[in-house]
Amino acid sequence: MADAISAYKEAFSSYRKNIVDYIIYSLIAGIIEAGLFAILLVMLFVLGIVSAGGIVSISSTGNIFSFEALGFGATTLVLLAGFLIFLLVQGGIAGAYIKTIALLLSGQKQSLGGFFSLLPHFAAKMLVIYLVIGIFVSLPTIAGFALAYFLGWGLIGAAVVILAVFLSLLVSVFFVYAMPIAVVDGRGAVDSVKISIVRVIRNPVAAMIYMVVSGILCLPMIIPVVNALYASFVLMPITQSALIVLCKHTH
Repeated sequence: MADAISAYKEAFSSYRKNIVDYIIYSLIAGIIEAGLFAILLVMLFVLGIVSAGGIVSISSTGNIFSFEALGFGATTLVLLAGFLIFLLVQGGIAGAYIKTIALLLSGQKQSLGGFFSLLPHFAAKMLVIYLVIGIFVSLPTIAGFALAYFLGWGLIGAAVVILAVFLSLLVSVFFVYAMPIAVVDGRGAVDSVKISIVRVIRNPVAAMIYMVVSGILCLPMIIPVVNALYASFVLMPITQSALIVLCKHTH
């Protein structure tokens, strides 16, 4: 417990000293991520209409853009490819942000050019980590819904789903250090996941306390309008800084 609390204290201390830099790069990362998410939503909407045969052609002055009904299989492939590209770019942003926060924690400065130059460096590695974590974390929930389907959607089925979601959250704790290890320590994607699991097994309390405190800090995100500013100004820099510090002191 002391490790996690100390990590947050160190994170707050560094945040107060470099608050402008923390906010600038948190805003940049947040804006890019929001833009990516908006593009993904538009892509899902358009492909949904096209696959349903809702769009045959779109006409404009001097040009005709034809959208053939892609069919379920082709649409699924396009969606998967788009989602992987989304995760790849998202991974680059996450890696650049983590590296930047690590620099600020160590008292160094980051430049805008330096930040954007880091995006391609971490993209592929973070994509692999996303996929590995996503598979393992989603397995209990998928199994829970499948079991609930066969048992019937009554009280027992609901209890099974709740338990499955809880298990997924518990599993996610074991991967909490994976991204900082990959970015800050420079380890490979698979090695980062393995090392994270080992560190959590050795000191599960620190990881659990970190997750609980992070969850509490997320509560203001339910407030409309304020949530976007709170995420960039407080939540992202504080939780990420604390995680990097905790990861550094947990072996």
